[in-house]
Amino acid sequence: ACGALSQMLAADRWGLAARPMAEADQALIAVRDGAAKKTRALIDLSARPWWGRLLALPMLKVIAALPDDAAGAPRALMVSTEAPGPTGDDRTFWVTDSAWPDARIVEALSQAGLAAEFLSAGGGLKLFVLTGYVQAEDIRLDGAPGGLTGVIGAAPVF
Repeated sequence: ACGALSQMLAADRWGLAARPMAEADQALIAVRDGAAKKTRALIDLSARPWWGRLLALPMLKVIAALPDDAAGAPRALMVSTEAPGPTGDDRTFWVTDSAWPDARIVEALSQAGLAAEFLSAGGGLKLFVLTGYVQAEDIRLDGAPGGLTGVIGAAPVF
């Protein structure tokens, strides 16, 4: 667990088994290097856009988000080397470097047939939540705003 909120959410969900980590980059490396052990990391969504690194580390994917209920906005993301799959009620995480205003990006995605909501921004990157399970190759993302864009994973909603 990386970040105070992630440590609290992990303790609430799984008990005190999570090992605290100070930096998101350390947590991502631990997950990448612990692939054989199915290591996972729960990392706070903070001002620092660590989630943007997932575009350059395609072996790492978001597989869960807490809180995971439909009423709550995600405040921490779980990263793993395991590939997420559709559950029937999912949300997908998509990153862009577009300088467009958030509302304009949401509108462009809506015109492509995707329901989107802004989640976080930092370092010139923006993170959006797309309703449903959207694959990286989904043609509705062709021509999406930004030069550096991509799906970084999906998580079930409970």
